[in-house]
Order: sequence, then C-alpha cells, then structure tokens
Amino acid sequence: MNRMIQSATSQRASGLAADGGPLADGPAREALRQVMHSLSELEAVEGTPHPAVMCLVLTDAARALAGLHAYGPSESYLAQALRWGAMMGGHDLLADLQCALAEVVSNASDLALNQGDRPACRIARERARDHAFEAARLASLVSDPQWEI
Repeated sequence: MNRMIQSATSQRASGLAADGGPLADGPAREALRQVMHSLSELEAVEGTPHPAVMCLVLTDAARALAGLHAYGPSESYLAQALRWGAMMGGHDLLADLQCALAEVVSNASDLALNQGDRPACRIARERARDHAFEAARLASLVSDPQWEI
C-alpha cells in the first residue's frame, strides 16, 4: 500500500481532462476502465467489503484519475480510501494516504495556477499543506519510524 500517486485535478466535462485536452484512449484510460469495473463489482457484492480491499481499489481509482489529470475526482477517491483505511487502525497506511492526498492537491494547485485561477490555486495549496502536516504528524506514530527515509 506504499504506492505513491501520480497527480491529477478536476474534470471539466465528459471526455475532457482537467487541462482541457481530450481523454484519448490509451494505457491511462484503460487503467481507469479496469479499476472502475473492479469498484463496481465490489459495490455489487452483498455485505460490507473488507476495508483493505476497498482502500486498495479506491487508491487505484485515484491513481488512474490522477494519470488523466482529473485531480478533483482523484482527491475524492483518496478521501474515501482514507476513511476505509481508518477502519483498519494503524498509522502507516493513513500516513501514506495523506502523502498521496498532498501530492494530488499540490498538482491541482499547479494546474489552477497554470490556468490563471489564483484563488483556486491558493485554496488547493492550503489543503495540500494540511495533508502534508497530517502526514508528518502520523509519520511519528508509524510502526517503522524509518519507513520512508
């Protein structure tokens, strides 16, 4: 679960990436299709799925969306993964997810800046900072203090 997420931002319209370019078919789009299919299958299963499985699939969805520069939806899936991760206890996974959230939101901030939306950039930077601070706080509580050094 120590996977880092390549960043992304908000989708603008169906078929468009956050940067306005078309979402062409390719490896990133295929990865998104596969993970969304897996998520649909998990949600169709009767009963509550195991938190670790949900966390993994939601993180994969966030990664796939980030690969398409859909940072807003990516952030949303990571927030869901964080809630599922909290059900399992422990700090290692939560620290990793906070790092991933900080990275995705930071990329969203960069995209907003490049699009000339300074208020959205500032708001995203503040959220990224909050996630980074929480990751740093959790890092002192992980089972292996040398985990990322």
